[in-house]
Amino acid sequence: MKENKFLYSRCPYCKKHGIPAFEKFGKYTYEIKCIYCEHSFRVNFFVAILIKLLYGISLGIIGYLLNNYTTIHIPLWLIIFVFVIGYFTIQYFIPIHMIK
Repeated sequence: MKENKFLYSRCPYCKKHGIPAFEKFGKYTYEIKCIYCEHSFRVNFFVAILIKLLYGISLGIIGYLLNNYTTIHIPLWLIIFVFVIGYFTIQYFIPIHMIK
């Protein structure tokens, strides 16, 4: 199977790109498996919640400050787009640990 380095991140155990990159944390912290070695991994629950809270709070604060206190008006949709790209980037590189 050809490795897809964009949709799969590197497995800490077998070192191949076999972990779904954008499913690491969603509504809950899911258990994810490497497609090559079948080991189970999970993102730390508190790290996932902290990232979600900080992202929401910082998006609100930056959107409010840029909208009300700057002379250069950046569209809010552009700020949200940048935050969504950042969110997916964090999901790709977030550390995971093996479930025993």
